[in-house]
Amino acid sequence: MCLCADAGLLGHTLQEGDLVLFTGKQLHDHVIQCCTRSEYNHIAVVIRRNGALALFEATSPGVGDCALDFYINSYYWTHFRKLFPRVVIRQIHTREGRGLTRAMRAELLKYTDEMTGRRFEINPIRYMETLLSIKHAEDFSAVFCSQLVAGECSRSE
Repeated sequence: MCLCADAGLLGHTLQEGDLVLFTGKQLHDHVIQCCTRSEYNHIAVVIRRNGALALFEATSPGVGDCALDFYINSYYWTHFRKLFPRVVIRQIHTREGRGLTRAMRAELLKYTDEMTGRRFEINPIRYMETLLSIKHAEDFSAVFCSQLVAGECSRSE
């Protein structure tokens, strides 16, 4: 299910394991969209840390999480929405219903612990690998956002 989100909707809609996709409007955002053949140029996965929801993502400071409340209830959200005017939520549904299973939750927590602190991949050639059909062994020492989330999704299947 896709939902276009505003700040208020995010807080009431998101659950652990959901994916949040962002569409930016700056030049580098359009380059990423072109190279990845996607209308989105950033993605994060919703996790629960210390009882609160957070967005787990790869950004220029590296891999980590940011409290969802910070996104929603701060000046940052106002600024962020100007950079990424479109936000879409992909809700997670399993055979058991909406949200993660216990096994999926355990795997997600294990993955986030392993990946936190990794470097952000700044090599623009890496974004074009799909476009150019370049295949190589996965290297998660430095990651960009979609690679981080794809790694998580492949482990929780």
